[in-house]
Amino acid sequence: MRKKVSVVFAVLSILLVCCTADSQAAKHPGEKLARGYMNAWNAQYEVTDNMHESIYYNGPLGFFTGFAKGTGAFAARSLGAVYDILFFWFPWPKDNKPVVNPELNF
Repeated sequence: MRKKVSVVFAVLSILLVCCTADSQAAKHPGEKLARGYMNAWNAQYEVTDNMHESIYYNGPLGFFTGFAKGTGAFAARSLGAVYDILFFWFPWPKDNKPVVNPELNF
């Protein structure tokens, strides 16, 4: 008898979790998790991309401004990636919009 009650309780618990999962989970949590990993992997390129762009438009002295801008962009993209990875199941911000724009740096 106890085994039957346990099985019924387990099945009802699974059904309850499955029915309420949409209200607690993000719309597309897998995409948010993938975006977080991609941003964590590619955040390092923010420094070199910004240095290259700054040197191209401002000459050799643009190295310093490009490095500073790239370092800030690296930090922002890395923190956004950590946020996306840790909280991928929550729909924050609304509709899983990216924390950092553009969504990916490529």
